[in-house]
Amino acid sequence: MTKKSYGRMQRDLQEAKTKSAQKMRADYFKKNTGWDDAKELYDSNCRMVIGTGETIRQGYSDKNIFRFFNSQETIEVNAAINGMNKDLQMFADELARIGQQHISKTGQVTSDDDFNFILELGQSYSDFATRFSAVVSQNQRFLTDKLGIALGRRQEAEAAAAQAAAQDVNVVTDVEAKPTEEKAQ
Repeated sequence: MTKKSYGRMQRDLQEAKTKSAQKMRADYFKKNTGWDDAKELYDSNCRMVIGTGETIRQGYSDKNIFRFFNSQETIEVNAAINGMNKDLQMFADELARIGQQHISKTGQVTSDDDFNFILELGQSYSDFATRFSAVVSQNQRFLTDKLGIALGRRQEAEAAAAQAAAQDVNVVTDVEAKPTEEKAQ
């Protein structure tokens, strides 16, 4: 038996890869859920955008929190919130445009064109998530950090007020209610 040449081994390897890729493609078309998978990518990205906005909204929904910022911090936080709102709207619009390309399709991918389109959609959603994170995360981190500072200041102010009330002799703090006895008639 003769030894195979390097070129022949390379061709055999390439042929095996091609057959493997063809088998994988055939298997994919038998049992895929391509359009449903694309819908899940869309939904996942929607949850990411909505969740980010909801986290910031909940954190700053108590308008009294702004009392614990100095004037410069208030300006910075308001600017960051406005910027976040604009970014979220921009990303929501972009996500809607991507989703419109496949919103009415469900089930299996059945053609090579649809298969290629699904691959492009997957890349579009991946690029979207990467861009979203790059643009929004720094602002989100800033707002979260500032909220933590304000909450810490609020807690310190409440503790100081409670301590001051405990030391004020005019504030009654140790009164207990006694049960009343009813007299039988």
